[in-house]
Amino acid sequence: MDFNDLLTSGPAIGTAVAGVVAALYKAAKSLLEFNDEYLQKRRFRQYAWLLAEAEEHADLRDFIHLVKREDIFRGVFGKPVSPQTARALVALYQSGRYSMEELRASYLYARLRDDGTLEVKPGVGGAFVLAFTLSLVAAMSVYAVLLIVLFLGVQSWSAALAAAGVLAVYSGLTWLFCRDVRAVILARRVQRRLAQGPDAPQVAPPPASVARQRLGLRAGPARK
Repeated sequence: MDFNDLLTSGPAIGTAVAGVVAALYKAAKSLLEFNDEYLQKRRFRQYAWLLAEAEEHADLRDFIHLVKREDIFRGVFGKPVSPQTARALVALYQSGRYSMEELRASYLYARLRDDGTLEVKPGVGGAFVLAFTLSLVAAMSVYAVLLIVLFLGVQSWSAALAAAGVLAVYSGLTWLFCRDVRAVILARRVQRRLAQGPDAPQVAPPPASVARQRLGLRAGPARK
């Protein structure tokens, strides 16, 4: 089989289609992110104007501040966040045990409890994402290796460039799919940490007298 036959074969056409789909996906995602960022900046300018117009109405100013706060959280997490969920996320972040990346990843699998705290459970959905994505990446790896070996076996510059293109498409698709895998792994990490105990922010150590009382020690007589 020569190079032209390889280019017109089913595997080569499938790789080309996958590359085009991945490129279109990335282009559409970049366009949506740019549009969302532009609209968000426009909304913030509108909030400033509304606050100036409602200067004499304290209740309206408080409401506009709440709406603006929710929009800020949407920009941080990439999804709409209710005020109660926002307070729970802030509490977790201020505890110092979680990074922003972990909270963004676990937000998809989070549920707000009645007491205002968050419960993270990737559960069956997370397991399905892991199994499906890893299986797909494994199949893509085998497919990409076979194509690269076939192209390199032709021993021509065109075939070498085609093999490099296959490797680039495979790397891009793998990176896209592995982001979902990493999100599930981070969500499970947050779930384990939440199960370990309360996540209150660190406070200053108690005075020595309080510490002695907690240890069951009595203060001795004062020295003269």
